[in-house]
Amino acid sequence: MQFKIKEILLCLLLLFSFSAIKAQEETDLPSPPIVDDEWECGLINPPLVEINVSVWSSKKGDLKGLNYKDFEVYDEKEFREIEYFKFNELKNQYTIGFHQDEYIPNDKWRNVKVKIKLSEKMRKDYGKILVRAQKGYYSANPKH
Repeated sequence: MQFKIKEILLCLLLLFSFSAIKAQEETDLPSPPIVDDEWECGLINPPLVEINVSVWSSKKGDLKGLNYKDFEVYDEKEFREIEYFKFNELKNQYTIGFHQDEYIPNDKWRNVKVKIKLSEKMRKDYGKILVRAQKGYYSANPKH
């Protein structure tokens, strides 16, 4: 019985895949349960929500050098104060953070809109501006 090289390679690939999965199953240990006593006691603030944002203009390309005052964040159409702001030069992204200021059930989908507020002169200099941001997040609140 003759086997083609493709058939042999496929069999070896399948065999290797199964053995790798089995080896991983044997080495994986169950992780300990996460205990959030601080949240349950209400000792810390609600979690900080971080949204990654890229800003692009038709005349200047990716916009760098903006600050937190140039952005507005709306969570379920409600304005949120920006409490964390950072620019990642490597990814060319801004990270904007805000706290959930009310109790929201865990794993509830929240709609977020990030707007940029630039002066008319800046808009004229930059041309059309596109803000690319994630559209929402799943809440993760303390237990009450």
